[in-house]
Amino acid sequence: MCIRDRYQRRVRGGRGGSMRHNDLALMAVFLLALACRTEAQTPSVQPVHDMLVRVLGASTKQQVNFDLRLDPSMRQGFKLFSPSTAANVTAVSVVASGLPELAFGAGYYLRTSAAMSFSWMRTGGNNVQPPSSGFAPVPVLVERYKKVKWSYYQNVCTGSYSMWWWDWDRWEKEIDWMALWGVNLVLAYTGQEQLYKQVYNDLGVNDTILERTFDGPAFLTWSRGQGSFGFGGPLPASFMESQVALNVKIMTRLKLLGMHGILPGFQGNVPKELPAIFPGANSSGGWLDGLDPLFHTVARALAAQVVTEFGGSDFIEADGWFSLETGPWLSTLSSSSSDHRAPNSSRDSVPCEFGGVPFVVPSESEAYVRGRSVFADLTSGSPNATWVYQGYPWFRVWDVCPQSRVALRGFVKGFTDAIPNNKLLVLDLVADGGGDRAIWRYPVDPDTGVKFTRNASIIWCALNNWGGAVHLGGDLSFVMTETSDFFAGMGDQAAGVGLTPEGIDNSPAYFSMVLDSPWTTQPTASDWLQEWGEGRCGNPGVAAAQQAYQLLFETVYRPGQQYLWCCSKPVFCPTALPGDDGVARPDYNTTKLRQALELMVQAWPDCTTPTFHYDLVDVAREWLSMAPCLHRFDQVPTSGPSNASSLNATVAALLELTSDVDTVLQTEPGFLLGSWLQNSRRVADWDGSAGRLADFYEWNSRVQISTWAGAYSRREWSGMVTGYYGERTKIWHRHALANTSAVQELAEFDVRWQNTTWDEQRLPASPVGSAVEVVEKLLQKYKL
Repeated sequence: MCIRDRYQRRVRGGRGGSMRHNDLALMAVFLLALACRTEAQTPSVQPVHDMLVRVLGASTKQQVNFDLRLDPSMRQGFKLFSPSTAANVTAVSVVASGLPELAFGAGYYLRTSAAMSFSWMRTGGNNVQPPSSGFAPVPVLVERYKKVKWSYYQNVCTGSYSMWWWDWDRWEKEIDWMALWGVNLVLAYTGQEQLYKQVYNDLGVNDTILERTFDGPAFLTWSRGQGSFGFGGPLPASFMESQVALNVKIMTRLKLLGMHGILPGFQGNVPKELPAIFPGANSSGGWLDGLDPLFHTVARALAAQVVTEFGGSDFIEADGWFSLETGPWLSTLSSSSSDHRAPNSSRDSVPCEFGGVPFVVPSESEAYVRGRSVFADLTSGSPNATWVYQGYPWFRVWDVCPQSRVALRGFVKGFTDAIPNNKLLVLDLVADGGGDRAIWRYPVDPDTGVKFTRNASIIWCALNNWGGAVHLGGDLSFVMTETSDFFAGMGDQAAGVGLTPEGIDNSPAYFSMVLDSPWTTQPTASDWLQEWGEGRCGNPGVAAAQQAYQLLFETVYRPGQQYLWCCSKPVFCPTALPGDDGVARPDYNTTKLRQALELMVQAWPDCTTPTFHYDLVDVAREWLSMAPCLHRFDQVPTSGPSNASSLNATVAALLELTSDVDTVLQTEPGFLLGSWLQNSRRVADWDGSAGRLADFYEWNSRVQISTWAGAYSRREWSGMVTGYYGERTKIWHRHALANTSAVQELAEFDVRWQNTTWDEQRLPASPVGSAVEVVEKLLQKYKL
């Protein structure tokens, strides 16, 4: 229903007013009239309204009246203004080009004018505490236009490291968070195993084989095309079925909010037993050739299932390392490629080697013919779909195999030539890593001057987390300058920005800045962080909080060094055993970090929000995690009885510090192992198994955060720091004194720990103690 006439009467009936007020009033009438003309052609704004009610709560929502309007004719962006303000109620009009921009515009107002903050649930969640002085009107028209089209979210690993146990309630909160940050392109991988099961069953592949193919619930990422088969399984039928129903809800909500869900396409990964079932298929090592007739059959059957179950999408994701790091058939040019061009001479280059396995970058012709064929299969269910492709294999070859860069250029040329213009969207997966990780910065072809990425559209992505490992940091200045350079340097090929952490629930400021980068008008990263800090505190102008976030900018968010850890643990921090190999902590000034923590304690009475509470505990964790390095625990005395005294003293100090870290983490919901395990077990309450699989789900979680991939997914959580890492330290200590190997006993301990059943008395699912009181005592205890 159009409300233009009501607003016209209100404006005409008013008395006097400043020129600014009249101008805004006339603008309101104009925009509302425009909205009325397009009302029948635009989607409903009700989903955005409902999202705001869910996030703010009904009582807070009553204090600010959002008038939400769409104007599809305007540039991608939004406008804010206040047409009027009644007693105790502030009216804020948001006019936007689409629903994602409308939600972002409302969120922008709440962040910048009401000192609110929106983050992941385990990083403080949302601060929606109403301003003590009331919601401020917008006296001057605010206009923001987006520099790139897409705001993308998720790595293919995120679903396993952070999301595998989520129910609809948790997913709903995540989608609301996406909406407030303007996300409009989202990976929707949930539930695909049931669809594959149907496809394979129809082809005569039985469930026994599929039980050895699909990984367990916490490890599905790696059986979806990363060379893992059946680890942590078998995958329960009830889980697979419940995940389909869950993804139906996810896709429905995404569409209501104007977001695009990216659905899975067939990547070529198949059961290892496939050659025995289809002897004529060109399959090797769990991979099926993209030109094989069976590939077409499976891919098109899956595409049909995706449309049937999830309604299809304009975006299909498929990687499968296409023609990289897969089967030996990739080194043989298919005869069907003769319709394009001859193989390039670089096929004879020195092979690359990953994980001890050599392979040769496929030729331009091989890339072209397979790319063309696979694209047709992927889009068979949704003919207008765009292929979304993670560019990770490209940077790996460029970085690890410089001798194959010429061959890689040929491969990329063939692959991109095979896809119609504007139908290939490549995720520059680790663009925030800089150097040889940022694909968009690769030099142009020296012979032709053509960009490395050819005609592909590129999304600049920030990874900054490997395996969901807990850390705090990231170069905010680098994000601001690099995204700005990307927007300018890539021109029309700059399609968007995205978040691709392997695991979420860490460094929320860093990732939020990435999503804000196409919108922000802040002149520096330091200014941006101050604005962020006000939202975390919930109270503008708290001097101690402002100083604290400035010190965080100079330390954990410092310019000059990215904070990317991969495949190792920090040196001798509470999660590491004495004697472990690792990488050094970054070289920022730890005295400043301590000062930031002291200031946060000082600011707490004026910043009593869940978001500031999380930041306070996270900074305390980071500061204390520096202690082993500062105490030089890396110089552990030589093992053996003759060194018992010094060894005992060193390990005792480490265990005491470990206990203190655990105590402060226990005060914050985002750092509790107990809640993680409780939520893992709760999957059995809604997956259709009537609770029977609770132990199995807990085991999956415990394995992932302990021994999976060599302790790749380490978590500095209360209950984990002492109950797992601390106990391993004690085992190592005993064997060090006896000068014997601890390997077997550590392995036996791991198995016992992984098969333990969660007990809330030992591992609380709710916070215990006062963070401020604990931190104050630790500041007195440790003069670091």
